[in-house]
Amino acid sequence: LGTLAVLGGIVLLFYIQNYRFSKRMLEDTQALAAQVIHSLPAALVVTDPRGVISLSNRSGLEMLGLSARDEAPLSLHDAPSLNWQALMDELDDGAVILERDMDLFRSGANPLPVSLSAAKIIGSGQVSLGYLFILRDLGEIRKLQKQLRQSERLSAFGNLAAGVAHEIRNPLSSIKGY
Repeated sequence: LGTLAVLGGIVLLFYIQNYRFSKRMLEDTQALAAQVIHSLPAALVVTDPRGVISLSNRSGLEMLGLSARDEAPLSLHDAPSLNWQALMDELDDGAVILERDMDLFRSGANPLPVSLSAAKIIGSGQVSLGYLFILRDLGEIRKLQKQLRQSERLSAFGNLAAGVAHEIRNPLSSIKGY
């Protein structure tokens, strides 16, 4: 009987140690995931199947023009700008949205060009758990593209002006020499 109690105690200690190790690993993994999510420069929004936001980083709330208030759960349907229901219907039909350029219309501000990626989150048993949306602000990129196009136009104009000057100078040099 004493041997059985000692053996049971050893097994119990093993399970307790394994439980503590697993709990610590889970906490570390959760901390890492939270840090990655909150430090992403892109907007990350996770919703349930009805569009109620269950997880979002600060960039996501700011980009959608929502504030983290404690009274009521936030919903994508409260966020103006995109036809969220059409996007969710498209995801329900099996599509995966990758890098789709869209304009995010916010009240009192110019449309914000964004790149949208989205996927449906499927749990065990093929049950829909919700949706994942990642929005990347393309405003700065579009501004740089516009500046690049303007620089290219000015460069082409400069080359044209140099060519015209060269073509005018040759006959003038001949006339002057004559």
